[in-house]
Amino acid sequence: MSERMKATLIPVLSPEEIAEIDAEIAHVPYRSAVAIDALKIVQAHRGWVSDESLKAIARHLGMSAEELESLQGQMQPFVDGGFPRKLAEYTAMLDRLFPALDVVEMAARRRSDVDRIAQVFFGLGDALELKWLRRQVESLAVVGQWHAMSRANLRDELFTQHNRLVERVLQADGRKRDPVAAWIADNSERVGLVQKMLRDMRDLAEMDYPTIAVVVRALGQLADDTAP
Repeated sequence: MSERMKATLIPVLSPEEIAEIDAEIAHVPYRSAVAIDALKIVQAHRGWVSDESLKAIARHLGMSAEELESLQGQMQPFVDGGFPRKLAEYTAMLDRLFPALDVVEMAARRRSDVDRIAQVFFGLGDALELKWLRRQVESLAVVGQWHAMSRANLRDELFTQHNRLVERVLQADGRKRDPVAAWIADNSERVGLVQKMLRDMRDLAEMDYPTIAVVVRALGQLADDTAP
């Protein structure tokens, strides 16, 4: 069977599965935070989670199937080590929930709705592939304390620039129906340059500290250039 024919056979989530997953999404700041729960819901309905079901879940949560598989893989060592399954799930999710702290802090500071801030934060992250960039930072090899400090600094700087860009979007287009799309349209040339840089980096065989530092600096420059 051809890949094209296989693609047409990938099942969508049932209305019941979607309703249960969306009920979980209503309690978290962003969709991918319910990844483990979504897997459990589909498994309960179907008996197991096939590759096709995995792709359907990933699409609904705005994730890639690879991310979802990675999350399952991160959870399994905790289960094998004796953690209760629920605790293993929470532990595997901690790293992905970390950005939610920034969302809540920004919402409190601006006295804004958390959902609105989350929409901009994660929408901008998707538009600029910041989730992928963060994974590249986390995947950098660490040899000794200086590498560890360098990676931590890059990670912190990436979050700082992400938050600065969120502020730019909210300042310029926060009252619009789709703030991220409006801001990108208003700054299409500058944003396009950063997006091209990220696309080019995706084609590299390997990422290193200097390469990632360049794109993080470019994000900072984008925040500077789009200041009101």
